[in-house]
Amino acid sequence: LNPNLAACQGPHNMQLHYEATLCVWLLTFHPPALAAMARSGAVVGLMEVARTASKEKVVRVAVLALRNIAEGGGRGRSEGAGHGDGSEASGPLGSDSLSSADLIADEAALRKVVQNLKLRDFTDEELTGALTDLEGGVLARQKEASSWERYQREVLSGSLEWSAAHTDEGFWRESASKLTDNNCQLLRVLVKLLEASREARTLAVACHDLGEFATHYPAGRFLVQDIGGKEHAMRLMVHADSEVRKQALLCTQKLLVANWKFIGHSGGGSAAPDSGALAATA
Repeated sequence: LNPNLAACQGPHNMQLHYEATLCVWLLTFHPPALAAMARSGAVVGLMEVARTASKEKVVRVAVLALRNIAEGGGRGRSEGAGHGDGSEASGPLGSDSLSSADLIADEAALRKVVQNLKLRDFTDEELTGALTDLEGGVLARQKEASSWERYQREVLSGSLEWSAAHTDEGFWRESASKLTDNNCQLLRVLVKLLEASREARTLAVACHDLGEFATHYPAGRFLVQDIGGKEHAMRLMVHADSEVRKQALLCTQKLLVANWKFIGHSGGGSAAPDSGALAATA
């Protein structure tokens, strides 16, 4: 349906555009189709429709479809997307919820679209309510994705991904000290991953996290060094994967430089030392 949505765009295809978007919305009440759409790029297509459509009824069905996808299914009540044409449908009962990570790649763009749409003078209460729901859902999913409990589960699983917590400055300010709980359990797991993991992504993320801990926890760089983190990070600076090499280099820099946060945020400072200089320093 994504190509059909794109093909229908234009001032002379408004009704066809509306009907194609309405079909997508109706499919969001069918759990198998809903799950497929959440992973197939339909979100991007619907956001484009909502952003560019001039008619309120087209925006309405696109936003309702986005809300259904974001919430993992219909809301269990009739929502007439047709407004005047008698179109009504009931939400699916017992549909499986989608993971909060399903829309994670589109969350920032989705929130921007929603915020822009909220500036338009829409009169339909269900449309404005759906926009409020979408914006609140984005914020809630971002908070959940950055939560300490989610991060802890991920580290203990032994397989790391670039989920929101790893790159969230606020998360590290609030949670860096928790890596020292239970005799530095999670910190030791991260170091162990540098030693034992064969997944390039896990190695890169673990290096990144050790560097963030060293930056945000008082004397954190010494603690990481004491449990072997610097040794393993330096070893990975010659890894076959370019992202692992990059993150290992950054991690080692943060472990060696006392005021990394100041250097990292200063506008005209000197460039960070290269890997050869670091090897000589070590």
